[in-house]
Amino acid sequence: FNLWRRKLVPRDLLVFGFARAPMTTETFRKHIFKCVYHPSQPQGDRKEFLQRCHYQSGQFDEPEAMEALLRQIEEQEAARLAA
Repeated sequence: FNLWRRKLVPRDLLVFGFARAPMTTETFRKHIFKCVYHPSQPQGDRKEFLQRCHYQSGQFDEPEAMEALLRQIEEQEAARLAA
């Protein structure tokens, strides 16, 4: 988050979490929020960053899980490019 906020990585960066734990993207964003929250930082920055974070659960050795992750990346990347 701090690299993004300081513009040391592209502002249109997409972040994807992938793990075995079943979790929604919204739950993943809440977890990230807890990690990056600081009252001195503008709320708008956090909200904008969190909208760039996505999550896909699955086993690392399951081709279907990797395909689902790839589809999500492709969908989000297409939406990013269309904006």
